[in-house]
This record gives sequence, structure tokens and C-alpha cells, in this order.
Amino acid sequence: MTVHFFPPHDPQPKRGEDPSAGNGSIVELGRRWPKEPLRSLLGKALRRFRRDQRRTLADVAVAASISVPYLSEVERGRKEVSSEILAAICDALGIELAELLTAVVTDLTPTRPAWHVSPPAPNLTHPTPPGPGTVVSLFAA
Repeated sequence: MTVHFFPPHDPQPKRGEDPSAGNGSIVELGRRWPKEPLRSLLGKALRRFRRDQRRTLADVAVAASISVPYLSEVERGRKEVSSEILAAICDALGIELAELLTAVVTDLTPTRPAWHVSPPAPNLTHPTPPGPGTVVSLFAA
């Protein structure tokens, strides 16, 4: 069973209604996530890194000790890649796993809502007295 939490600005769907219908995303825990699987996002980022380095599929596949068709399937998001193979591909590309994951997060960022938490407003009717080491400026008008 999946539990859905909706932020205040999202209308809650009616009973039996699909919360993600028609908007291209899944609403879960108050956030909108793309329906695209992680394997596709990883593959797109890997392909971008490889192309930015102007390297061929064959070059990277040989360096990662995997087949060219398998690397191609990974880049197209058609194969779930194990953590060991992912580490080998990152090593072949000369990137850290953190760089790859950062690229994926960057790709996801535009689809996520911007959450902002404001600091609490100061209580001006009963201000807190300054503590030790607090600099207080007094101005006379």
C-alpha cells in the first residue's frame, strides 16, 4: 500500500482517483517526481559524460570491462545496472559516483517544487534580552 501526502496547495484527489493522472508525475510524500525510472536518468547522465569527453561506446566499454551492447543498453535506460558495473563505468569515465549522482539530481531539480522554510518571525512585543557576548546597538533619534 502506498501512502500519499499532499502539500496544502495541491487538491487531494477524490476517492479512487489516480493522484498522478494527467500531470506526468507521481505525487508521494508531498513532492512530484517524474515517472522516468532511475535507470534512464543514470543512463542519460552517463551518456552526457561520455559524449562530453568525446569518447566512443567501445572505448568506455573496454575500459569498464563490459560489452558495447550492454553499455549502450545502460545509456538508453533499458538495463538496470549493478553497483559494481556502475562503479566500473564511472571509473572508465574518470568520474566519481558522487558526480554522476549530482548530475542526476540536477536533472531532477526543475521538476521538484521549491520548498522554502522561513525563519520564525521575531517576537517584538516581548523581545528576548541579549545574552552574554551579544552586540547591542542603540540609536537615538
